[in-house]
Amino acid sequence: MAYLPLGTDRIGRGSFANVYAAQDTRTGEKVALKQLLGAFDSAEDRRHALREIHILRRVEHKNLVELRDAFTFVHSKGSWQRSVLYLVMPYIGQTLDQAMQSNEEITSYQQRRFLIFQILCGVEYLHSKSIIHRDLKPDNVLIKENTQNGRLTVKIADFNLSRYNYNDNSSHTRIEPNGYRAPEILFGLDYDEKVDIWPIGCMMASILTKFLENQIAVPQKFWCSRGDVELARRLVMWFGKPGPLMANRMCGRWKEQIRELSDVPPVFSELFEGQIDYSEIAVLENMLHMHAPVRSTAPNILEMQYFECLRTFRRVPSRNEIDDVDEDIEKLDDQQVSEAIDRHLRRFDSDRGMPAFFQSADDIQFSA
Repeated sequence: MAYLPLGTDRIGRGSFANVYAAQDTRTGEKVALKQLLGAFDSAEDRRHALREIHILRRVEHKNLVELRDAFTFVHSKGSWQRSVLYLVMPYIGQTLDQAMQSNEEITSYQQRRFLIFQILCGVEYLHSKSIIHRDLKPDNVLIKENTQNGRLTVKIADFNLSRYNYNDNSSHTRIEPNGYRAPEILFGLDYDEKVDIWPIGCMMASILTKFLENQIAVPQKFWCSRGDVELARRLVMWFGKPGPLMANRMCGRWKEQIRELSDVPPVFSELFEGQIDYSEIAVLENMLHMHAPVRSTAPNILEMQYFECLRTFRRVPSRNEIDDVDEDIEKLDDQQVSEAIDRHLRRFDSDRGMPAFFQSADDIQFSA
């Protein structure tokens, strides 16, 4: 099976990967090739790659991106050679951020409600399988438009930072904060699956600020991070200071920083009062709560009045879908991780029935 790169320009880029458009020469279908940067360079890189492949092979939901294929390809230039891991997925087209810039209809009441509903459905399914995404943001939410009826379908992508929540590992694993990551990540606290609810609230608020850009005083780039301290100040300004239960669990550095900030009442939800329906404000407030134990879960939010008319579209995960994890990735040593990656790749080779390779390999570049 050959994949023909469609130009050399990236269609997406992250901290750990580049994404290119390509054509499956067997079916003619346009696909997305995710090039995992340095997937075999170190033990931790290999573990990252295994987590993503393992999770993508376990999940099957209409609001999650599908892993079609995975293979390695040796890039070479002169005496230089490097084996690179590629993941093949359907080509979706645009991210939520791109869709917001190009399609004003996306901010309308019906469209924005359906988009947030779909994100929550995908996250509800992930959490039912003890998976925390940990990196939800507009760039990782893909939007597919049905050309016949105009309906927009959400596909959650990029599981490179995802973790299983069946043991204590994920609650102590440090990840870098950004404007869409929950306060407990910024302040270095333990966390659980509710860390995925906060960024959905941020995306909902981002859509609303785009919709009301001439009526409320929140910049559209509010969620862009300008460093930890600036992000903490903005969180306190809009959502209030963390309460004693949360503040007492912070490290000394953050306790001092928070203590120095003015104690002002949260004003974020007040910005939308009179501008949007109360049921919509209630959803925002349930997702954007600084103290994670008070923040709602995906199933509880989907039961709120705001989504009542969409319940027929919801497929609640059944107990037989909530399977056990067949290997604890965190307990594998490096040799076992490498062997597990090989097993996954061999399964794709078996399903494919032939090797995967690039047609016109010079058309795609490896970028470190």
